[in-house]
Amino acid sequence: MIKLKLYKIHGSITPDEILSKINETLYSDEQGFGFEIIDSSPESFTAQFTERTIKTQTYELITGEEQEVETVSYLRVRFGIRFGSEIALYVINPPRSMKYPYEMIRTIFKKENKLQPVSLNLSQMVDDFDSKYEQKITSLSLSNIQCDMNTIAKTKLVSNQNLYAYYKEHYGNTDALIDIVEMTVNSMSIECSRTGRIKLAEVKLKDFLLMADYCTTQA
Repeated sequence: MIKLKLYKIHGSITPDEILSKINETLYSDEQGFGFEIIDSSPESFTAQFTERTIKTQTYELITGEEQEVETVSYLRVRFGIRFGSEIALYVINPPRSMKYPYEMIRTIFKKENKLQPVSLNLSQMVDDFDSKYEQKITSLSLSNIQCDMNTIAKTKLVSNQNLYAYYKEHYGNTDALIDIVEMTVNSMSIECSRTGRIKLAEVKLKDFLLMADYCTTQA
């Protein structure tokens, strides 16, 4: 299983534009910083941003002498870029904080692309998936459940049966939001969050992204 973080852009991008930007900052051992193409096709690129950090620490030995030890660490962030698609960028197994990698990856896009995180409309997604595929929802985390004029609530539903009908009956016509959904779609196990974080098997990555293109909203 892998985790994904999804991003979208305004306008469009071309393979030549992205390749030109990546070639401006190719990774090298001398620099210890930059991008590299892992795989490419007319529809998408898979690339990696790498930054090497070297730290020198001084330790005092039992003899009283001091010894310097150099340690090397790497930040590696693998990502995919899709051309002509609503979801233009996905980061594979993103680090806990994406702030710095996001700023670096954003440099290979045009300013007018306004790269931004995707917000998934999960209510629309489960409706769409239910009408097109074999879907079984096993867990739903809901928020913005209106209890009265002054009170809203959150809840989590878990079942070994399909929760879709229950969700539609009790929450489908309300302002409740789906924050996280766990489901199988055509035997593909997926966990999706409203903030554009996904968990699924890597071999199903391309299939899922094609299905999810139609379920994005403004972040």
